[in-house]
Amino acid sequence: MRRIGTSGGLAAALAFAMATSLEAAPAAPLDAASVKAFIASLYKPYAKPSNAMWHYMAPAESRVYDPVLVKAMDADSDLHPNAPGTSWGDVDILCMCQEYDKITETTVVKSVAGGHAKAVTTVIVMDSGAPNKTVLNFDLVQVGGAWRVYDVGETGYSLRDSVMSELKESQPKHHAH
Repeated sequence: MRRIGTSGGLAAALAFAMATSLEAAPAAPLDAASVKAFIASLYKPYAKPSNAMWHYMAPAESRVYDPVLVKAMDADSDLHPNAPGTSWGDVDILCMCQEYDKITETTVVKSVAGGHAKAVTTVIVMDSGAPNKTVLNFDLVQVGGAWRVYDVGETGYSLRDSVMSELKESQPKHHAH
């Protein structure tokens, strides 16, 4: 996917339209079923083999990730135009894979309260006939009435921490005079 440049006025109008459309979205119920449905929807594009080139990255997918994470992912990509997603783009975080023949997921919701949810998803990636099992921890938040990924990763790895750390390290250093 490529970015399309916008003028300042057009960008502001688009930002306003996106913000107001998020506010107008019907709220997802705060229950385990809605959490499972959201996570299951993330894996629907994986029904096709990886050569279908589906991914939720670069530019960051605002229908998947919370706005702060989207902004950080896109800013990190902007700082590395020849290697977008340097801290998080090498492997697809939702399957912890680069190639696959088939992916299945099973989600167990651990908690849902106050617009936040925690879930554990077991992902089975079939590649060249061999299964690879990954267990992902999802941290979700409600944004404009819809679930969004605040963070996701395996035990000991956080997508959010990785993106934020890479972005911070990539920022130009300011020296005091």
